[in-house]
Amino acid sequence: MSPLSPRSTLHSPVSYRTAGVLLVVSGVLLLVGQIVGMLRWRGMFSLMDNRPSDLVASTCGVLRDSYGTRFVCNPVHGFTALTVVLSGVAVLVAAAVMVFAARRDGDRGVYGTSGLLAFSGLMTCASGVVTVDRYPVAHDVFLVLYLLSVWGAMEVLVDSATRHAETTGDAHPLIYGAYVPVTRVMEFLSIVGALTLVFSGRDVMPGAFERVALDTLTLWTVVFGLGMFSLGGAADRERLRVVEMERMHREARAGQPSSASLDGFGREESER
Repeated sequence: MSPLSPRSTLHSPVSYRTAGVLLVVSGVLLLVGQIVGMLRWRGMFSLMDNRPSDLVASTCGVLRDSYGTRFVCNPVHGFTALTVVLSGVAVLVAAAVMVFAARRDGDRGVYGTSGLLAFSGLMTCASGVVTVDRYPVAHDVFLVLYLLSVWGAMEVLVDSATRHAETTGDAHPLIYGAYVPVTRVMEFLSIVGALTLVFSGRDVMPGAFERVALDTLTLWTVVFGLGMFSLGGAADRERLRVVEMERMHREARAGQPSSASLDGFGREESER
């Protein structure tokens, strides 16, 4: 069996399905880190005023930045920061798997999305290490770069999927069906949240708007990963079905007598 045959790649660790699982894990890690941080928070965590970034702050006390003044204290900030870093690593690995799978299958339209996702993974790791209380400007720069890279990945993905469908009539290797408009809607919500956070001024619900900007993308990462997993499974099953049909066709042709033998058989019967 060829190492690149459909059957041999069904359970290969280098596949779009594997990348989809890693993206889901990435989103779940972020959500778990936030939930644990909020549950262990000293005092009352405000969804309106406390930014998600406050959960990785390494100090307890009053925090002042360009978005306002608020109290921060997460006793398990190390755990929350670790989940952020691991989430970024999961995205990096997922992007690498996507590149290897695309190179194997000849899907050149995957490279742009995977490259931008890899950069977003790096920015996620950086935002978990460079905390908002110690390096507020650098932390916010990493968040802005993260937002821009994910928005860019969404744009490239939707554009590539649209052109792929128009030219080939088939589903894009990474996204299909309702996942395309869902990506558009979630990108729009995230952009609105980010712009509102920037232009609303100090102490105007920074936590709520940053949560819309960031958590919408976290949720999209999970949705996108689930879509890749289901699309990869359908593609694997379709490839196996085609291989099985080709095998049956070859066996049927091999079992049929040749035309020369049929002619010879007819002449022998007539001579008798």
